[in-house]
Amino acid sequence: MGLIARTRAENAKSIQMNNMISYPQRNQQNRLWLKGAASVVAVFFLALPGLARAQQIVRIPADQPNLQQAIGAVPDGGIIEFAAGTYAAPAGGFTIYDLPSPKAFTVRAVAGAAVTLTGNGSSDILRFAPSSFAAARPVTFEGITFANAVSNSNFIGGAMTLVNCEVSFVSCVFQNNAANASSTGGGAQWIDSSIISFRSCTWSNNSSPNYGGGMVVFNSRVYVRDCRFSANRVNLPGHKSNSIGGAIFVSSSASGKVFTRATLQVANSTFENNQAGYVGGAIYTLGEYQDPADVPTVDLVVSNSVFNGNLARRDASVPAAGSQGGGALHLEDQTTAKFQNCRFNNNAAQQGGAISSYRATADFQGCIFRGNQATGTGFDEGMGGTIIALSSDNPDSSTNFGKINRPSVVLTMTDSLIQGTPGSLSAREGGGILAAGDFNAPAVPGSPDFNRAVVRLTRVVLADLSVAGAGGTPGTGGALKGDFMVLTMDNSIIENCTATDYGAALNFNRRCGVSITNSTLANNDAGLLGGGIAMFGGDLKIDHSNLVGNRITGAGNGAAITTSAPDPMTGLIQNCVLSLNSGGATIYDGDGNNPPFNQLTYGSNQIYPGDNTAFLSDVAGPQTVDQLNALNIPRSDKSTTKKAPTPNTVPGAAPAVGALLILPPTVLASGGPGETVPIAPVLGYASSGGTPIVDGATQRANAAVIGPVSGSAHTLGVGGSTYNTTPPSGVAANISTRLALGTGEQVLIGGFIIQGPSPKRVIIRGTGPSLPGVTGALRDPYLELHDAASTLATNDNWRRTNIGGILQSSQAVDIIATTIPPSNDLEAAIVATLNPGSYTAVLRGADGGAGIGLMEIYDLDASPISRLANISTRGLVQTLDNVMIGGFIIVGGNNNTTTVIRALGPSLTAFGISGALPDPVLEVHDANGGVTINDDWGLGPDAAAIQAKGLAPGNPAESALLSSGLPPGPYTAIVRGKNTIGVGLVEVYQLQ
Repeated sequence: MGLIARTRAENAKSIQMNNMISYPQRNQQNRLWLKGAASVVAVFFLALPGLARAQQIVRIPADQPNLQQAIGAVPDGGIIEFAAGTYAAPAGGFTIYDLPSPKAFTVRAVAGAAVTLTGNGSSDILRFAPSSFAAARPVTFEGITFANAVSNSNFIGGAMTLVNCEVSFVSCVFQNNAANASSTGGGAQWIDSSIISFRSCTWSNNSSPNYGGGMVVFNSRVYVRDCRFSANRVNLPGHKSNSIGGAIFVSSSASGKVFTRATLQVANSTFENNQAGYVGGAIYTLGEYQDPADVPTVDLVVSNSVFNGNLARRDASVPAAGSQGGGALHLEDQTTAKFQNCRFNNNAAQQGGAISSYRATADFQGCIFRGNQATGTGFDEGMGGTIIALSSDNPDSSTNFGKINRPSVVLTMTDSLIQGTPGSLSAREGGGILAAGDFNAPAVPGSPDFNRAVVRLTRVVLADLSVAGAGGTPGTGGALKGDFMVLTMDNSIIENCTATDYGAALNFNRRCGVSITNSTLANNDAGLLGGGIAMFGGDLKIDHSNLVGNRITGAGNGAAITTSAPDPMTGLIQNCVLSLNSGGATIYDGDGNNPPFNQLTYGSNQIYPGDNTAFLSDVAGPQTVDQLNALNIPRSDKSTTKKAPTPNTVPGAAPAVGALLILPPTVLASGGPGETVPIAPVLGYASSGGTPIVDGATQRANAAVIGPVSGSAHTLGVGGSTYNTTPPSGVAANISTRLALGTGEQVLIGGFIIQGPSPKRVIIRGTGPSLPGVTGALRDPYLELHDAASTLATNDNWRRTNIGGILQSSQAVDIIATTIPPSNDLEAAIVATLNPGSYTAVLRGADGGAGIGLMEIYDLDASPISRLANISTRGLVQTLDNVMIGGFIIVGGNNNTTTVIRALGPSLTAFGISGALPDPVLEVHDANGGVTINDDWGLGPDAAAIQAKGLAPGNPAESALLSSGLPPGPYTAIVRGKNTIGVGLVEVYQLQ
């Protein structure tokens, strides 16, 4: 394993040295071609920035003959509109460089027209590259096809080059473009130091022999939503031996950049049949190391997307540079990647059929992996059928010859399925996951685990995975193999996996630390050792788990567990059921008279059968359960190992046990283009000691994955015992309040709490002019965001960012990328990623004016792990249209969300609020027209329940309503005074 990891590290270094010119060289080349293009810079018209204005349309070819001249003629905020047809780019492409008066404009096809900009197989199409990020305004392209473009120059994309700019693409197509330069890539786009948004776009058949067949992203923020990447390649005949990123390449550098990290956010997109010649069939990320090492330099976030049939495979014309890895994605170094509600099907590579991760941090939530394969039979091939996660570094110049100790790989997976194809091999080692730490790095004093790979599995099913030995190397780790790693597994199932040799479910080598709780390993088959687990040195802790129905199919032992001690073997297996395991002794302890010893112990377990097949020790021989309980093994160092610290028991019959998981835990309302929605979950179940009955239907198999199923609760019955799934409650994806604003205490003040373990990305909007049918709307909203200690951000007009606080660069394209930008330029918006905690948003008139305004907070994350909670808004409650109107939208859940909504007034005086609303009345409306009203909370039917939850208002005149079993959908809360006006507060607490 050490040699394999070293090979990967050497290849990674080769990628950086041979496949990319240094950043200073790249910047210099950018400057050279920018300077040469000065003669084509057009004179732009100046308009008042940030104001809504009439849009002047420049038509091609009616008003201007080509795009270059139209760029010169269009005013700020104007539109360039193409008539149907194909338009050829000049040599060097159309250009947008430094302009006397930067301006924003849109380039689009006339409604219903097919418009193609072409390079005719000889030129690129567009170069948008001002000398600095501040020297340009956002530009939008809509409904344009960019095709048949070619670049033969380094740092120039095949179709377009985007440097120091902000661009949005909507419904555009990029096809048959190629970046054929000697060193760089970007078949369709080369993106550097920019903010780019793509929505409903398609990339097909774009290529480069180097990297980034579809696009290259350096030190930029790029958003991809509702897009499709198909058959983009970097492995055409004659490609570089280390060609990477069939569809997308992402990297970072701190040298002289506007952004010192790269961000790629992908939502509701499809990647199919993209190919790399080395690693990363669809996406490759490389986070170059910067201090501090625990802060990512590449952020990758992928949600509601699908990866089908992507490959990492070299062309036969190219000599191998090492094993090809990451059929769908390769993640490297200071990359942090998050995948939410994604599907990975039938991707393939020699290492990591779907994912290869090298020293990166990756988190998978609600993901489904099916039919992925690590192919090949060579020494470092066939490893990690779905995921390979490696850490080993090199004592070379990149680590100051071993003095720099970089973090090891981290892999976290929750509510996910990894499933092989029954009857097909998944890999040679690690049918689902193979993870290895860094044996080359020096140990960190006081932290022995620092260099170990880290894998965390929670509510994960690994099923139907299979490994087989080849080339003299045994088939090991049917579901998972670890080498110098830490595994934490909770509430998970491993079932129906096979290994020709060791560890049909789990195989661990070299000083691994393993903790397994509340999990089930069922119906797994190994040829020689460890039908459930085979572990050779390290520390093993298993608690409240089941190892049932596992088998040895050859001349071996340890049908449930095999351990030995090439390194010290320690740990405790307790409160577990080990039942109906067959083909050899249930437990096999490889041990010896001389150290290192096998000191693993067993306590308070149920072991069935309990005869002399229960336990086998190399030192003590076969043992019944009673003999195991009394076994004390004397050691040559004068110590004694008591094998059973508490007695194990023998039940009279095979215990009835079961496990049931729903994956992902909810029905998904959206996916990638081409997917049928809604996307239903599946059920993974395992059982022993009785016939399994799922939702009332008798099952033929003791363990299986079935579905699709509904998102409601499900039940597994086994021998009189019942196991249930509980769907998660919905989450508030949007909260809003409409109010007549004034000044002083009569502004709109919204408080919200982000609750959970991780940061959450939100957009906060302040609108007024665009409110439909509202008389007296706030003319020019101004928005502030505060935490407990400071002002985090402010905004007046959303297209112009107020730099300061947490906003360090323009947000206009980031806001557009959310798909919900304000519809009027005078309105305000802030996009922010906020840590868990309390926040306050304030909406007022920018000019001190008054009027009806609306403040909204939208959750932009696909994951509900952290959520918007305890939402409140304070403001002046008047009459008629000037009452306070609060809204929230619940998404997900299965009619099982509970909220408490309160309307406060009199109790605000305790906080120094003058003019408080003396007697609030609360109305809650649902989407079906249902209305619930409360005046005085103590007189309502929910008074006792509200008080029991600690949410009783502080004054009897105040109002509160508890609603349970809420289905997903929109809800509206209206606060008015009972014949009065005053400052009021509406609060929404989500309890479940």
